[in-house]
Amino acid sequence: MLFLKHALSRLAPALIICAIGCSEDDPPDSWQRLGSTDAPIYALQEYKGRLIFGGEFNVVDPFGPDEEVNHLAAYADPGERNTHPEIWQEISQITDAAGTWYDISPEPNGTVHAMTIFRGDLIVAGAFTYIGPIRASGIARWDGKEWHPLGEPDQGWGITGIVYALATDGDNTLYAGGSFTEAGGQPATRIAQWDGTNWHPLGAGINSTVYALHESADQLFAGGAFTQAGGQPANHIARWNGTTWLPLDVGIDGTVRALTTYRGALIAGGDFITVNGFEMNHVARWIGVSWLALGEGLEDLDRVQSLVVINDEIYAGGAIDEPQAKDNPGSISKWEGLSWNTVPDDGSGDCRVTRQYLSRLTLATVNETGSTIHIANQ
Repeated sequence: MLFLKHALSRLAPALIICAIGCSEDDPPDSWQRLGSTDAPIYALQEYKGRLIFGGEFNVVDPFGPDEEVNHLAAYADPGERNTHPEIWQEISQITDAAGTWYDISPEPNGTVHAMTIFRGDLIVAGAFTYIGPIRASGIARWDGKEWHPLGEPDQGWGITGIVYALATDGDNTLYAGGSFTEAGGQPATRIAQWDGTNWHPLGAGINSTVYALHESADQLFAGGAFTQAGGQPANHIARWNGTTWLPLDVGIDGTVRALTTYRGALIAGGDFITVNGFEMNHVARWIGVSWLALGEGLEDLDRVQSLVVINDEIYAGGAIDEPQAKDNPGSISKWEGLSWNTVPDDGSGDCRVTRQYLSRLTLATVNETGSTIHIANQ
């Protein structure tokens, strides 16, 4: 069993990052405090031995309140401190007992919502228009030394609008989804693909916001608040086969916010209670022809916001609007193949994002009263 003891930071924060060790033989039983931020984190990504975190924040402890760290920063476990010195030794940093923290500068001038790796570089996306003096609209590439826009001046410097989700099919194509209507200077309705040189629309696009993207078996899955994809009915989830948008049966009866693959099946999480009239409780499994429940679902959550698979187990993070009214108010749950089990926390925070870092599950959790960054002891 895992136990998280919440400690308020000296800032006015709104986020927790923590990590659960994934060894079945030696599971951790406590959490180590690392640091804190003053506003939510929306994206986590491992890159060159570091955990990159992006979001809405402007202050990262242990840098302190007098040093601005805007929207993007990194953390290194002590064991990773000396890896890739050609990148990290020249970046502003501070080391404490927990590890090393990095202020990745120059920084985006707006919120970071999504990150991924494409062709070995870090891709950062969100609601920004510049990174330092560099024009980069909605999305940018960091090669470890310099920032680059994904698009030239005549291509609008990238994406015009907010990007909420990213996915890749390896090194061939990068996909971006969000609330935008233009990419690369041409119409691209809420979803687009980058081939390394140019942006391209995916058919007629999608009629409302895309919050989740996932690539599996040469197909792209999109989830969000939409009801049409490619001009055809597609309730909150759709599949792009390379030329055409296709619905997944009747779709899902509410916004989809997270997607992953588990044992060959697509897993969707979000705000929904039912799928095609059957109770699913915020999480459902697509087996290629129909939707199935995963046990009794996650009825103690009000929505699922993140999904990740580690060691053949699904970790789901979600939001609880009124935790005091719940019998089992943990915002993190684990599916081990037969049933869901709550990963104990203090019950006061919403799990916004999950990611693996050094074989551990890393969580970003937002709450109203304060936040700290935690990593599990081993």
